[in-house]
Amino acid sequence: MIKEFLRTGLLQFGVFGVHQAPFKLNLSLLASYPRILHQIAQETSSLIQGVDRLVCEASAVPMGVAVSLEVNIPLVYSLGTDQAGVYDLIGAYDVGHPTALIVHVWEKKTHQKL
Repeated sequence: MIKEFLRTGLLQFGVFGVHQAPFKLNLSLLASYPRILHQIAQETSSLIQGVDRLVCEASAVPMGVAVSLEVNIPLVYSLGTDQAGVYDLIGAYDVGHPTALIVHVWEKKTHQKL
């Protein structure tokens, strides 16, 4: 899959943003590569457990839709405005559902305490 990321330009090298990482996985281009999007959705679906709903930020809508279709779990997505969630979120959602958040960031963390 790394070769496909390089071939398509999804994996880019340089200095990006505040963290100054040496590479960037540009997920905003995924909708242009449906085969790769499907593969990533399949891989991601194995991480989605114990949730009734998915919610994603505006820049992750293609990934959110692909994962939603893969796991057959409803998706709510953000319009990306600065408005309160009640005005910014699109989709049927009610309080009390375990939910997974899909964002447009990929990074590996070894330990994280909440």
